[in-house]
Formats: sequence, structure tokens, C-alpha cells
Amino acid sequence: MTIQRLHCVRSLGIVRQCFIYFIYSEYRLCQSPHFSLHLTAGLAQRCASQLIQLYAQHYNVMMDRAPWAEAASFQEDWAEFAACHLIYNLDLVEAGYHILSLPPEIRYQNVVQLSWRVFLAHRHNNYVRFFQLVQQLPQLLACAAHRHFTTCRRKALKVMCTAYSSRNSRFPVSQLSKVLALDSTENAASLCAYHGKFYI
Repeated sequence: MTIQRLHCVRSLGIVRQCFIYFIYSEYRLCQSPHFSLHLTAGLAQRCASQLIQLYAQHYNVMMDRAPWAEAASFQEDWAEFAACHLIYNLDLVEAGYHILSLPPEIRYQNVVQLSWRVFLAHRHNNYVRFFQLVQQLPQLLACAAHRHFTTCRRKALKVMCTAYSSRNSRFPVSQLSKVLALDSTENAASLCAYHGKFYI
């Protein structure tokens, strides 16, 4: 459908489901040796590009002609997609510009505002705030954020190694696991060992 460039409301729902599928499959299958991250990310971005056009195209019609409940559902779906698109593309400034260009009814929805705070924390390299906010995300958005965890944790370790480089300065591994939203102290220790960092 992405290749055919269908523009009806029904195609919007189908492309949206495809986008969700690619987000979730990337989260679930990223460790599989047979999984192609590049291919899946490319397909997700292609779906996202079409969804951006479809939501903008049908917005005025839905607000003017559709029943109230249907229009409200359309706004919620668009807000969830916009938030997911922003979280999925945290490295792209253009994704932030897209949020700022949305209609106020979409831009000020809670899920979009939360994703915006995650985006800003990521842009400012505030890894503590980033992982705190990520834990508040709905499931789909958390899956979209997962692709950035490795890079964020590596950058956080680099910053912390500089901050705690003195022999008298140490950072407990138990605290590190909480700061970086890791499942256990063992995972935190393995992460440090992998990157050649020292800890207590």
C-alpha cells in the first residue's frame, strides 16, 4: 500500500497497523541473527512518511464532517502516531519540527507532550531524565524508544567515567542499574565490563 500511495481513510488504518507492526517487531526481534534492522527501519520510515501525509490530508474532513466520537478517535490515533514517530526518530531534528507543526489539538495531547519531553532529554544528553521519562511511556512508545537505549547508555557511561575519574570517586553499580533503567546489577556490571568501565 505504501508503494501504491493509496490516500483513503481506510488505507490510513492499514498503514498505521503496518507501522505498529514494524516498531514492535524491531523491539522483539532485534537480537535475532536473521533479523534485518536496516530493512525493518526502512519500511517503518516509509510507512511513517505516508502516515504524516494521510493524517494531515484527512484532518479537516474528519473535524468538519465526522461524528464527534469518530473525530476524537482520529485525534487520539494521530497523537499516538506523532508521539511514536518522534520517539522512533530521536536523532532527527526534523521529527521535532514535525511535532511543532501539528495542530494544537494534537500537539497538546498528553502522549505527545510526554514524547516531547523525552525528545528534549535526549537532545540535551540528560540520560537520567531520559530513562526516567522512558519508563512512563505507553508500551508502543517504549518499544520505539528501545532502539536508542544502547547509544544512550554508552554515552552515559562515557560521561560518568569522566565525572568519576578520580580514585576517590566511585559510583555504585546498584545505582547505575537504576539510572540506566537496567533490569539488574548483573546487567549493569556486564555493560561496564563490555565498555571497559570500572565500578564498585
